[in-house]
Amino acid sequence: MMKLKGKYTKLNRQKTHVISELNEEHWQEKRTKEEVAQWLASVQRIDAEIQSIENAVEKGGYFQSERLGKLVANKIEEIKELCQKGRFSDGLVVMDENRTYGKKNVVCGVGGNGKLTIKNCFRDIKSLHIKIVAPEVDH
Repeated sequence: MMKLKGKYTKLNRQKTHVISELNEEHWQEKRTKEEVAQWLASVQRIDAEIQSIENAVEKGGYFQSERLGKLVANKIEEIKELCQKGRFSDGLVVMDENRTYGKKNVVCGVGGNGKLTIKNCFRDIKSLHIKIVAPEVDH
């Protein structure tokens, strides 16, 4: 059980680090990668399973030490695998094109310098809002 607790503590530190990084990244119009979300769900599942094992051991629910030994060994391997998968060397997030947070892009300039052309180039990007501003010119 001590080895399991050590591996579990390492996994929880890794989870805390990932969550902390995600909290920082989400302010920048980014969303969590699917593989990161799945990893966090797997860690949450392991959390519940470890808690269940600890509760059963405290209540004396595991009378066969062989059964407990196999269960602990399996959980140690699952935790090792999750620790490996949780390294995410290619990042935790991707840009979220569906979020705009009310930001607008403004293209300014005198008549004839291509403001409308710029707007038309980007019209298919739904998350990009462009406003054309042209100064009034006295003739």
